[in-house]
Amino acid sequence: KNPRAVVRGLMQNIEEAGFIRALGLSAPPFSLPDTVVREIERQLGRSKFHSISIGGRDPLANVPFLLAALGSARPAVPVMLDTDGQRPDALGDLVGHLALVQVAIEFTGSEAAITHSVETLRVVATAKCAHALVLCPRDDTTDAQILRIVEQVHDVSQSVQMVIHPTTTTGDAPALDRRWSTLLEKAVAMHD
Repeated sequence: KNPRAVVRGLMQNIEEAGFIRALGLSAPPFSLPDTVVREIERQLGRSKFHSISIGGRDPLANVPFLLAALGSARPAVPVMLDTDGQRPDALGDLVGHLALVQVAIEFTGSEAAITHSVETLRVVATAKCAHALVLCPRDDTTDAQILRIVEQVHDVSQSVQMVIHPTTTTGDAPALDRRWSTLLEKAVAMHD
């Protein structure tokens, strides 16, 4: 299918749901891909150094829209996708438009969620796109859980960049205490 036709179909569904009116936008022939392209060009014209980050609750639920917008805009700056990794099969054609795919694991889902996240990193690594893993452990996340994920991810890609965000229950900035420094040493040794 023609990407613009797909997006027009999506726009019709969005318009029927009332979102366009809620955003204060005009009704069709309103063209969201063209509007997004113009906005991307306008924003990029403001600065020499910039990038585009695609994120949100589930950005891979909108692949036809993203393909149409990125295909039309062809941004000259890097595009990063931030995802929870739950739709590895959705990356297909989109990965060619991306400079980096970042997968975040928040330790709130099932074992299947982690499996999907690891598979997403495998798909991106196979496509030779830069990729990163962000681990956001909770207070009840064990070091063993974190290290197991580091090992699984290392098995699918030795070039993944990894970030571990320690958490606190107080809301204060986390300190690099003995637990976290030991965990980071182990993770680096596994992934080195």
